[in-house]
Amino acid sequence: MSGLARFGLITLFCTALRFSLGEHTISFLWFFVLYFPFINWSVYWTMLAIRTGINCLARYEKVTLPKLRAFYTWYLNVPGACAFAEVVYQGYLYNR
Repeated sequence: MSGLARFGLITLFCTALRFSLGEHTISFLWFFVLYFPFINWSVYWTMLAIRTGINCLARYEKVTLPKLRAFYTWYLNVPGACAFAEVVYQGYLYNR
């Protein structure tokens, strides 16, 4: 799946979630914080640590590095999609 198609799919779900939450809830613009480098790398290293733990418990390489990187690529699309969903929702409220 291409990057733009993946982002569009995630944005669709995030927008549906944002519209279902309503007006008086948290703002999805806070998801931009997840793009800060120290948080981003912390998440990546945490995923690597969990991968190592799962592989040690399974006694073989159950979670390979390419699988982890694919999951991390999906994870990187979520904050941007949530923030974009918030912008769409605010535009809807403004033009309502």
